[in-house]
Amino acid sequence: MNNANLLVNVDLGCGTHKAEGFIGVDIIAGDQVDVIANLNGSFPFPDHSVDFIKAYDIIEHLPDRIQTMNEIWRILKPGGIVDISVPSTDGRGAFQDPTHVSFWNINSFMYYCQEFPPYLAGCQSHYGFKGEFSIVNIEEIHSPSQVIHVHAVLKAIKSVENNYQLNLRNTNFIIFPDWSQSIEVIFAQLLNICQAIIDHPKNSDIALLIDIQNTNLEDANFLLADVLLNLCYQGNTETDDDQLPQFNLFKTNSPEEYKGLLPILHSRIILESENKKFINQIGLEQLAGWTLEEIIKDSLNIEKLNLLDQLQYNTLAQKKESSLSKGYQKFAEQKFPEAIELFKQAIIENPQFTETGLIPLAHSLILATDWEEISRNLPPGINYLQTSGWLNSLYSGKPLNQEAKPIPWYTYPAIEFIENKIYSDFRVFEYGSGNSSLWWSKRVTQVISIENDANWFNYIKENMPSNVELYLIEDNLEYAAAILQYEDHLFDVIIVDGSNRNQCAEFAISKVKDQGFIIFDNTDDHRHAEGVKKLLDSGFMKIDFYGMIPSYLYKNCTSIFFKDVSLLSRGGLPSEKRSCLGRSCFQITSPVIAI
Repeated sequence: MNNANLLVNVDLGCGTHKAEGFIGVDIIAGDQVDVIANLNGSFPFPDHSVDFIKAYDIIEHLPDRIQTMNEIWRILKPGGIVDISVPSTDGRGAFQDPTHVSFWNINSFMYYCQEFPPYLAGCQSHYGFKGEFSIVNIEEIHSPSQVIHVHAVLKAIKSVENNYQLNLRNTNFIIFPDWSQSIEVIFAQLLNICQAIIDHPKNSDIALLIDIQNTNLEDANFLLADVLLNLCYQGNTETDDDQLPQFNLFKTNSPEEYKGLLPILHSRIILESENKKFINQIGLEQLAGWTLEEIIKDSLNIEKLNLLDQLQYNTLAQKKESSLSKGYQKFAEQKFPEAIELFKQAIIENPQFTETGLIPLAHSLILATDWEEISRNLPPGINYLQTSGWLNSLYSGKPLNQEAKPIPWYTYPAIEFIENKIYSDFRVFEYGSGNSSLWWSKRVTQVISIENDANWFNYIKENMPSNVELYLIEDNLEYAAAILQYEDHLFDVIIVDGSNRNQCAEFAISKVKDQGFIIFDNTDDHRHAEGVKKLLDSGFMKIDFYGMIPSYLYKNCTSIFFKDVSLLSRGGLPSEKRSCLGRSCFQITSPVIAI
């Protein structure tokens, strides 16, 4: 109805540094703490009630990672954002604090996000995860003393139609009907209360929360709809929706969830017949409230009561959505120019970003640029960010070329080098499957691809063409050893880009042809040093191709290992090279042959 709904922003584990405009939650009472709660169990907020969650240096203190992510997803509204910062196991921070009881790294979030279907499906089917997120941004932030934090910004994926979310206002009232009464009695109660609120001169600032314990959402929803339709038919409501209050049905899973509502509730409206047992159970029995007669008589003096004051918590000021949270929301909506201004304001509000940077701002600046205008001011087809497909990949989060066709997730210089060194009769063995398998299948006779993730295997197997043999081997040792069943020197190309890479590289040594080569991705990762050394000790030469990769701004390394130096002269002249990543500058500006 009203576009000025109150945003519910929550700072989990706020301690003494609660973010401005947020509800502070912590296990220990303090000046900044609005809600005292133990987050090991149910989080103190109803389903679908929170717009934005800040969770900095808190989830590593919670023992059950699945429970933590379930609760975050549960309390977020559809499209709600969680901003997580957690020490990574790739640094010292994860293990240095004796109170850390769960351990995370950047790969941990693959199990909860739709960008990684096999991991998400497995987490949902086997581990008990009930939700789904999409990645707005994820990165590693390095700080002194070899402490690395994972900064993950995720959006809750929920069906709006199936989730009755809370839409709140500056003044929020709550009622607890006794649903054991007849429908006629409850209908009359709701009709009178809704009419009184609609008649209030500041009705657009008011929201009514209707508790539906001991009944079901469908029945309550039909009843509330009948009430509001009845008021419309009587001509007692304004036709302009912006002038109407909000009416919310909701049910909590536990009394603990009401704690999160207290900072944003104004008061309880007392009904003639209420669910007193539940009111006592959640600790609201001694709180004063409005009767229906007082509402009509006093026209809701909205300064009179505040539940949080009565419970001796700190008064929470009117919620102000932070620039950072709004920026993330606009980024998720791909409204990049708006996101830019909000992220810039967030840097002003949060001086620490001047030191750590704000990657979503960088991405927003790139994606908001008029690339068509830039290209018009260059020779046609010369803008490599477009012709390589990098912009396509940044938008989609997948390795694609300009025609949106799959490419490997290698560095761009490596792709340029490799595609000029392969022939159609090649046999390729690949550790790890995906877009690279599809790319190779268009260029060679046979691809044998080994996958160790069952969910990912089931996801991609239907898309593989007939010249790709895709096998599932889940055991890490058996996965690496899968190549040993084939005769020596059988494969023209072997790709090491999956699990257990060091052992995969070792087993690949005898299986690649003397004139063939091995592609080893991410060799700049020190964890793969053992595999690199084994190849070098076996007489392979190495060329490192550092460069950007699809979708990302940073540099990686893909290395090519070979023994026959004729590989370096294989292929045509550079000016004659045809590439899936587009033509080079001089092929466009001073062509010698038709490309």
